Amino acid sequence: MVHKTLSQSVEKKLLNLGCGRRFHPDWINVDFQATGPGVIACDLNKGIPFPSASFDVVYHSHLLEHFPRRKAPGFLSECFRVLKPGGVLRVVVPDLEDIVRNYLQALEQAADSDPEGEDRHEWMTIELLDQLVRHEPGGQMLKHWKRVPMPAEEFVIERMGAEVRGGLAGLRRTPAVLDDTGGRQEPSALGAFRLSGEVHQWMYDRISLTRLLQDAGFVDVVRLGAGDSAISGFQGYGLDLEPDGSVRKPDSLFMEAVKPMPKRRRAPQTLRSKPLKVAHFALWGHGGAGIAAARLHDGLRATGVDSRMYVLSKQGDDPSIEVVPSRQGELLQKNGKIVSPSLARHSARWHAILARYPNRSQYLEAFTDILSDTRLASLKGFQEADIINLHWVGGIIDFEHEVEALASKPVVWTMHDMNPLTGGCHYSGGCERYALSCGSCPLLGSLEKCDASERIWAKKRATFDLLDLTCVTPSKWLGDCAGKSSLWQGRERHVIPYGLNTDVFKFGNQEALRKQLGIPSDSFLVFFGAESVANQRKGFMHSFNALCSLRERLGSEGIALSIVGHCPSDLAAALPFKAYQFGYVSSPEDMAKAYSLADVCILSSLEDNLPNVGIESLACGTPVVGFRIGGIPDIVTHMETGYLAEAGDVGGLCHGLVWALEQKRAGSPVRLHCRKRALEEFNLLKQAKAYTELYESILAEKKR
Repeated sequence: MVHKTLSQSVEKKLLNLGCGRRFHPDWINVDFQATGPGVIACDLNKGIPFPSASFDVVYHSHLLEHFPRRKAPGFLSECFRVLKPGGVLRVVVPDLEDIVRNYLQALEQAADSDPEGEDRHEWMTIELLDQLVRHEPGGQMLKHWKRVPMPAEEFVIERMGAEVRGGLAGLRRTPAVLDDTGGRQEPSALGAFRLSGEVHQWMYDRISLTRLLQDAGFVDVVRLGAGDSAISGFQGYGLDLEPDGSVRKPDSLFMEAVKPMPKRRRAPQTLRSKPLKVAHFALWGHGGAGIAAARLHDGLRATGVDSRMYVLSKQGDDPSIEVVPSRQGELLQKNGKIVSPSLARHSARWHAILARYPNRSQYLEAFTDILSDTRLASLKGFQEADIINLHWVGGIIDFEHEVEALASKPVVWTMHDMNPLTGGCHYSGGCERYALSCGSCPLLGSLEKCDASERIWAKKRATFDLLDLTCVTPSKWLGDCAGKSSLWQGRERHVIPYGLNTDVFKFGNQEALRKQLGIPSDSFLVFFGAESVANQRKGFMHSFNALCSLRERLGSEGIALSIVGHCPSDLAAALPFKAYQFGYVSSPEDMAKAYSLADVCILSSLEDNLPNVGIESLACGTPVVGFRIGGIPDIVTHMETGYLAEAGDVGGLCHGLVWALEQKRAGSPVRLHCRKRALEEFNLLKQAKAYTELYESILAEKKR
């Protein structure tokens, strides 16, 4: 039943259910009784009295546990119904896990005859059981609070927060009423009390509540702190926090979940009168992300899609890839590349951001904003495109000033790293503040909430909310990260692995190649590739230490390292084994030869998406040894196409190298397994087909 006064429309988009006396006028506030001005009285057992898809946010605190377990799924389904797609549900309940852990800790203390532990044990027993079994208002909790002195008083106040702290003096002034019933009540009176709403009917922990939310249809279920939320400005409403910042109900479990966007149905296979037109945007067509973007562009063109690509730096003479015209001057010719002069300006601006944070982490390799001087409306390919595909777009898309143009087209964003999820960094180093709103960025070494990361995040949030965005991640890991990001929660996400040209990346004649370069045919050659060996995230020192362990185990004879990418001369000079340095290799054919030369490729990245090095190596028949992080498990089938060590485990990497050496000596078919997996999973035409089907489904949905 829809509430009469709100049956036509719901102007406020925030709903607080079971609000009690803690509510904010910017919200629509509902409880079983009208507890204050504007609070709507409603029996929530009968449903939520609003139309479907009415609210951006639904919140309830210490309400769910008052429903019988059998009714909880139906109530959460009602919350799901009244939320808009992409809307957020925030649920606060007593935390069973925390209560039990504290009870067990107090039990151990009491068992050791610790007087304080005995007092804490008494309280934790009450906290665990009282609201489940009480038969009178306030129960044993109220009686405990009235005791003077109260046993474990500071501990109780710490756990219960303002609920006790503010009213303790008043409670003690109220004379205790003796229970002369001996704990006995008439069955009818007891039943009426237990149905009154005061008693807890069930308890939840993070596992059971997550399952319940997922069963109701929610996605992106996360546990948060009391002051954390994906809800914009939530802290300012004072629902879970007191004005002084203290937690209102510290014994609580705080969880949020998202109502997913409707999944697009796959478009029927129809013959197009005109080719599908796609415009790709990437900072450049080289480097890991640029190469992956250019390959997709080539694959789409090979399958009949009219694909164009826009960059700020171009290598080669492909007319379908254009450098975006600049208002800063003529395009430049530099080291065989065509470069926009605005690229240097953007780079200088990004460096200036970093310069403001002298305590930034050495792990931070890139930090970019959302500005550009590119004007999309001036590009013919953008105007004519049916769909826009973004890639690594720092400096080429101005999200702040191009909202109208971007909003005119459906946008697919292929995420090559974490930057679309964060307030500036491209890999977070394990930080998950992007799940909230960034700020106090550990990579920047910032203690300020409103730092560069929070400001960039806020600008992204304001823009993304206005766009028709679909997320594609090459790895499952990055897809999971996107699900956590407050910028992408509730949006449609797809995992489509990278593809590559397996007619270029293929078996090479290892013996002939080694003979040509003077590399002994019986040496155990390990390949390491990165744009810069000095990049901490690529973890070269872990590879180095693993090779040193292998050398100690087997002796130095026959162990060698091949390096593609920039390697500082002092580092190269310090290597205690033979090393072949090939520098930066731009030719795909030469890269394929470098893989074919090697017996194993070592991937010691600490964070990575779906590294090109890994899939290229497999396509050339070279097994991969790496850490079980990021997208590397999507590439490596353990002890079939390579070896997976736990993150940071140098010993595990060394075991992987030994495994690869044993495969070489035994003449195992591991190289065939690698090639087969690359053909099946990382085929360029397979990738292009998956993208084309996605594009068509998005356009078909838009027409409905």
